[in-house]
Amino acid sequence: MFDESIIDRYKVLQNEEKRKTLRIFLLLMIGFFALATPFLVLYNNGAWAVSLFWSFFGTGLLILLILGLIMINFSSDKPMYDYLYPKIIEIINSETKNNLFYESGMKKNKWLFSEFELKGGLFIKAAEHITRFILTYDIQGIQIKVGSCKIFSRGDKGREIIHFDGTYFVFYSKNNSYFQLREKQFGKPRHKHVKMKSIDTRDDIKEYIVEEGSGYNNIERRYYDLYDFLDQRESRVYISGVSGEIHVALDGSMFKFNREIGIKTVSVDKLDEVKQRVLEIINLSEEMVQVIK
Repeated sequence: MFDESIIDRYKVLQNEEKRKTLRIFLLLMIGFFALATPFLVLYNNGAWAVSLFWSFFGTGLLILLILGLIMINFSSDKPMYDYLYPKIIEIINSETKNNLFYESGMKKNKWLFSEFELKGGLFIKAAEHITRFILTYDIQGIQIKVGSCKIFSRGDKGREIIHFDGTYFVFYSKNNSYFQLREKQFGKPRHKHVKMKSIDTRDDIKEYIVEEGSGYNNIERRYYDLYDFLDQRESRVYISGVSGEIHVALDGSMFKFNREIGIKTVSVDKLDEVKQRVLEIINLSEEMVQVIK
């Protein structure tokens, strides 16, 4: 069960992160005024110097104030993923027969930490891949990795173009065929080492297999069954088969881990809510195993 001591410790960690942010802002302020000093010395050397001073000082100060407001209101995800989620997983493991292994993406090289899902070839590799955390566990002899992932590119003026933001599963199985199943309007395979071609057996989804001579080129019925099983849950579904693995990406609100916990406030009820969400994801993966095993 959760208790207030977890929340108290979490608030301490939040405050530590806040102090780090404020120290960075203070260093920026010191650096800015140090750079402004030479212009201040030249201030009385004529109209050009006054104009130059206010052009630099005014613009710089405005940018610094905007940055300061952003930093002051910024809340780091680190305490949530490095402390709260491990506590939640610890309690789940103590109360159930699950043996979940948790890894936080906050402590890892983000590119290396996201490598587990790149092999699936479902999304563009050149985009930015962020894995917030990964759970690893076994169900009926199949090892499973589940990650909370976000994949996005930068568009005009830094605008985020989100390719995927949801829950990503990898089932380590005896699969020998390369294939993909995905919704009609969303993307294409992103493999570089395997050539794939589109086939047309269903009108409602995109289906891809490898070209002749590149290996096994069929999609087993159970993977269509898995797609249909997941498609009923109001989510975009992506399924990829690679050697020894089945990758499943689910992009939809009901498949997202509750990432808002503790960003501004946290309570015992919120902790319990996230615990239930984790258990729902575990139960879903068990149902998926039943379909594909």
